[in-house]
Amino acid sequence: MAQLFSLGDLAFMWKRRVIVAAIGEKGVRYGNARSMPRIFLVLVEACRAEFYDLHSGGCVLAYAASSRSFRLMEQFISYAEAAREILPELGIGITECRVPVRYRLSDFKPRFHVDQEIQERALSGIQGSQTYRDDFKRLQIA
Repeated sequence: MAQLFSLGDLAFMWKRRVIVAAIGEKGVRYGNARSMPRIFLVLVEACRAEFYDLHSGGCVLAYAASSRSFRLMEQFISYAEAAREILPELGIGITECRVPVRYRLSDFKPRFHVDQEIQERALSGIQGSQTYRDDFKRLQIA
């Protein structure tokens, strides 16, 4: 008799708190991913983002909230601040949301999508007053 499914195929989903960050240069719009500084993609890879997307305003990344994700976000902020040596007009924006997060039993990695409105909110922080450190501390406490 054929097996209908394996345990690795099983998945479950619930709404989780997600921390969203964006990086980009103040006052710069990127035509496409090719014109975006490569350092953005290096940061996403180095900080093991669980979600990322490229926009004309910059790069957005996100993590499902956990103690591990807060450490990774702290690492991301530190690396982004260090990147200001190369890109002095680098801006950072941080926000949060609740989205459905799906987990598969085979790898137990969170899979989710951050909608356009939330991404735009994070991207707007790039052009703002750069209060991302205070925003991040507030999100850690919440």
